[in-house]
Amino acid sequence: MVRQHYPSNFCLFAGIVPFVKPPKSCINVLDTYLPYLKNGFFPDGINQKEPTYNSADAPLWFIWTIMKYFRKFNHATEIWEKYGKAIREILNTYKNSGLKYIGTTREGLVYAQKDNLPLTWMNALIDGKAVVQRDGMPVEINALWYNSLCFAVELAGLAGDQSFADQWKGMIKKVGDAFVKTFWNEGHEHLADFVKDGRPDWSVRPNMVIAIAMEYSPLSKEQKQSVLSVAEQALLTKRGLRTLSPEHLRYKGVVEGGQNERELAIHQGAVWPWLIQFFVEAYLKIHKKSGLAFVKKLMDGFEDDITEHCIGTMSEMYNGNPPHKAKGAISQAWSVASVVYATHLVQNYKE
Repeated sequence: MVRQHYPSNFCLFAGIVPFVKPPKSCINVLDTYLPYLKNGFFPDGINQKEPTYNSADAPLWFIWTIMKYFRKFNHATEIWEKYGKAIREILNTYKNSGLKYIGTTREGLVYAQKDNLPLTWMNALIDGKAVVQRDGMPVEINALWYNSLCFAVELAGLAGDQSFADQWKGMIKKVGDAFVKTFWNEGHEHLADFVKDGRPDWSVRPNMVIAIAMEYSPLSKEQKQSVLSVAEQALLTKRGLRTLSPEHLRYKGVVEGGQNERELAIHQGAVWPWLIQFFVEAYLKIHKKSGLAFVKKLMDGFEDDITEHCIGTMSEMYNGNPPHKAKGAISQAWSVASVVYATHLVQNYKE
């Protein structure tokens, strides 16, 4: 089973390139996709004859990647001159609801909703219907949105574009306040996975870990700690994070059977290695040096996997149940990228 690749995959890969290759490699990846940006969004694939735009997160991952590149090499003016136009286009499209099915609410949060079509990375389909719809306001997309706003204002300010910074800085508090109010509830001790029509879905999924790993977040340290603790207990495995807590009634811990049976499991319990980078990044931000030994042991454990299933690489996903047998594509770029990125964070950690 090979999943469709969304532009977010390339962004995640490009995000780790500055750590393992010369800066030109990262720029080449970004520049390959930049011409395909249309009305603030990237197509689902750049080789499509008739492009479709069903990825609600790809433009925000693009900005996240630019941020990672900037943190490594600085050059604010150069980066803003090169990518500032694209960043403006992306932010304006979300803010002004440039697509009928992707836009922002009056409170400033991002919604993504299209009948029977998943618009997040959890994109499994059975007979044309989404296994995990997650329509409304997904938590990780709104975390990426907040992070993008903060970084864009910072970068523009450093590059001398004060008019842009002044124009957008008011959105930061508005979105931040709405994010906490919408996704946090003291009684649950973790973030809602998505909210639709005012009704939160409290399923314990890894998307909340992406949210707390963002460099910019409106959450308090205590809130992040609570989310991380829930994720560690319910989702963390030696191969990454489960897509759903085993305590959930719809949890499926084994990816097996026909295509429809496999589709039911891949986002309802299967483990995805690409998520480990966010857990490690969040863990180190919260626990700092005292958490280094734990995440080092966690990342060292991935060495065993590169000698199984496909030598020298990592699979797309793994069973949620132990011993977490490899499933899906036998060699997946964003699995490898995530492990490389997280390993780099551990090996080069500085408080």
